[in-house]
Amino acid sequence: MIDAALLLPLLRFLRYLSLAQRHRLRSRLLQRLPPQISRPLPFYCLSSASYATFRWPKGTVSVLGSCNGFLLKSHGHDSVVPLVLLNPSTRTYIVIRSNTISRDVSLPWKGNLGFGFDHSSNDYKIVVVQDIDATAYSSVMTRFTMVYSVNSKSWGVVDQTNPSDSMERRYGGVLINNHLLHWMFWSPSKHKRRIGCFNVCSEKWVDDVLLPGYYYDTNHKNYLLDVGVLDGYLFSSFENKVDYCYDVWVMKEYGVQESWMKLLTVAT
Repeated sequence: MIDAALLLPLLRFLRYLSLAQRHRLRSRLLQRLPPQISRPLPFYCLSSASYATFRWPKGTVSVLGSCNGFLLKSHGHDSVVPLVLLNPSTRTYIVIRSNTISRDVSLPWKGNLGFGFDHSSNDYKIVVVQDIDATAYSSVMTRFTMVYSVNSKSWGVVDQTNPSDSMERRYGGVLINNHLLHWMFWSPSKHKRRIGCFNVCSEKWVDDVLLPGYYYDTNHKNYLLDVGVLDGYLFSSFENKVDYCYDVWVMKEYGVQESWMKLLTVAT
């Protein structure tokens, strides 16, 4: 039997379900939880947004990423407010200021952020991926990938492209193995989402993560809803429009497509 406590990170995908489906799945999970945590959860936790947002005495704090016990957070979404890298165990922190890379790019709050560890240089890094729409300076959309090094205390552009896909929403990158950050991208020509991967150590985009085989089967109409991390494993959730259900899969061996295992199915 699957330890349901490990399924709690999956609760954010409940925002795609109906109210009745949410309550059914919530009841099934709570029945399997150990007594010390088997308690009703606030509904806002069950339908939480991509950012885990909680309230501190001086305002709203958004947790943008975590790695090795460190938290990357910001106060609200105002671009004049700096990022903060916090060590909760020692209550120490460092402030990370924004930086203007070019006349079109003002870092870092208008892009998708991620936080990871570069074991090759013993350095923590923040990654920002920002899509800039066509402007007077450029007739096409430009994607900037920028990295902040905690050791050098500086920002730098590591990649600049004119992509054919887009990042649909602003949210924190999914971190696997402390150095691989993942985001979802939408391809209008293929009418599909993909999972892009950025290596914090090499500061380069690497091969996309291949999803379960049925996602690419033209006989099946499956819609990728979300991607996240569960007990150290990459997971993905889908709306299965053929079997009229929602499927959750876990990649048991990272990078191996055949290792995807269906973990959970919720009927529509």
